[in-house]
Amino acid sequence: AAGALDTEALRQLYSSVSFDPGDLNRSLSRAEEIGGPVARALLYHSALSQTVPTAQAEIIDKALKIAVNEGRYGAAARVFHPLVSKIPPSADLLWFAPDAVRLMLSTDDPTGAEAWFKLLQASALFQDDSRDLLIRTTPLVRLVGTMGLENEPRDLSVWWRSVAAEKDAARRAALLYALLDGLGEDVPLDAWRAIGPVTGHTAANMVHPALWFRLLAVTDKVMAWTAEREARETAATAQTLLDTPQTAPVEDLQREAQLGTTDVLPVPAVSEETVLPPHRGEVILMVLAALGDGGTARVEASVLRQAVISLRAIGLDQEAHDLALEAALAAGL
Repeated sequence: AAGALDTEALRQLYSSVSFDPGDLNRSLSRAEEIGGPVARALLYHSALSQTVPTAQAEIIDKALKIAVNEGRYGAAARVFHPLVSKIPPSADLLWFAPDAVRLMLSTDDPTGAEAWFKLLQASALFQDDSRDLLIRTTPLVRLVGTMGLENEPRDLSVWWRSVAAEKDAARRAALLYALLDGLGEDVPLDAWRAIGPVTGHTAANMVHPALWFRLLAVTDKVMAWTAEREARETAATAQTLLDTPQTAPVEDLQREAQLGTTDVLPVPAVSEETVLPPHRGEVILMVLAALGDGGTARVEASVLRQAVISLRAIGLDQEAHDLALEAALAAGL
């Protein structure tokens, strides 16, 4: 599968495919018709041949949308990143800014993401359309934590009102809220209620009950271990403070005054050993098994939430954030 190839190999594979001039001339409509990796290869060829930034952005936008629908966003973003990085943010490309921010964040290019985000922010001060586009970046801002800029969109209720009428909006909102909850962020009950009544079942892959409940049980055990350890450390710190003299003896103060300096006490040695939670390897293996090999786009929101919680429980906070961001981007958030 294309997802198994590294990025450079995938670019070379796309470049090796030949297309009729007619297909290249109408690459947008033709890609919609054929779909799959051939469509992405066609759009890659077409984007490479374009010299007009607006036309190039339209082609890349189509490629990314097809990739989201097919659960291949991550691979497509990495392939097209060099092309997007050469497109200068401009007022003519405001409509492309949210997509550019998503792509830059997914390819670990915060500088590129910031440039497009600032373009949106500046335009949002004067244009309602740009303000709406900025609001649509709320999921990314919340999942990343912050873009480090002022007036970032963070209100979930405002974001929901801007996307509620779209197809699959409820599914995407449920995924976002589940990921945020897994990361320890407060998701108001009203945000869940606003989604409305949700019935039926999803087509996502199900986790075997034995694996699921084992993951829950082991994660709970790790969290209990962590809570007990933190309680012991807090108690030990408090006892140390109680045992530490609050004032120096008078004779020490007199000696310091005579010497005109303060004796430097040796710094207590700090143990270099890092205490890791128990069952760490087991949790990692179970999380990987629960996610499966079909990509995050095919995983239930509840499973992704638990995967994030379990990774955080064993101290893999950055990996948990990366997983949440990957899942959100794959879902088109």
